[in-house]
Amino acid sequence: MNYVWTGLAGLVAGLLVWFVTSRFKTPHPKVRLGSRTAVTVVESDSPDYKLVEPEIEVAKNNVPPYRPPPPTKILNQTFSLFGALSMPSEDEINRYQREREEYIKDFEEYLKYREFSKYAKESLILTLDIEIENKRNNVKGLSVDLHIPDSVRVLTEEQYYAEPEEPEEPKPIRTQQEMLASNFDLAMRLPRLTMPAGLNDTFNNVSPFEISEEHSWKVHFYVASISHHHTEPCGQLYVLFPSFEDIDKLKVPYELHADNIPSKRRKGKIKIKPVKVKSESRDAAKSH
Repeated sequence: MNYVWTGLAGLVAGLLVWFVTSRFKTPHPKVRLGSRTAVTVVESDSPDYKLVEPEIEVAKNNVPPYRPPPPTKILNQTFSLFGALSMPSEDEINRYQREREEYIKDFEEYLKYREFSKYAKESLILTLDIEIENKRNNVKGLSVDLHIPDSVRVLTEEQYYAEPEEPEEPKPIRTQQEMLASNFDLAMRLPRLTMPAGLNDTFNNVSPFEISEEHSWKVHFYVASISHHHTEPCGQLYVLFPSFEDIDKLKVPYELHADNIPSKRRKGKIKIKPVKVKSESRDAAKSH
């Protein structure tokens, strides 16, 4: 009888050891916000697009509309080959006028975007420092999906720091003689030989963020491996709100997928509570 009890006790002890060791061997990664997270937003004055009007006038003066020479000069040049070549063709004039209109329109949009970008970075954007904290065992091949509400806009670090690109001015009008000379010069140029890219690209443990719109903003990235009791920095995301008044709490659900992660540990949620600081100048203006 003692042998039976001893066997049962050994079986129970073995199951207990198996349960405890397997539980502590199972990875337990979760998404969290790192120290570079900034959820304080300071209200500032809205961009005043009238301030860019002088710059628009300067741009118009830099690329003035084409003004044909006096009729008497045109008449004199028509009767000589050299005179005809010293005049721009009708196609060249139309090209310049068309590119000039497009340039002025694009330049105005560029200036407005530049002013809005300054305002948005101070008043409308949260910075989310995304990290993966992994407890217990190692995890490999981790696929991560964050779901951010579509009431906001999500930017990658590259998009946040990208400066608006100023449009190029249209090429000046060229006479027919200048166009012939430039075509001849182009024909005499030798093609450039480009060397193949090197094979020294470094491998990153974390892939770049991929943002797509699927009922919400889906942010996907991949982590090759995370050691036990290690936190892996993954990059920064920037959340842009439509207006200062629309800034409110955010809940960001996430999903994790890897072969050695149990299904019950594959989901989680980040809760974000922005801190809004109202502008003193605006409060003072309202009080008067």
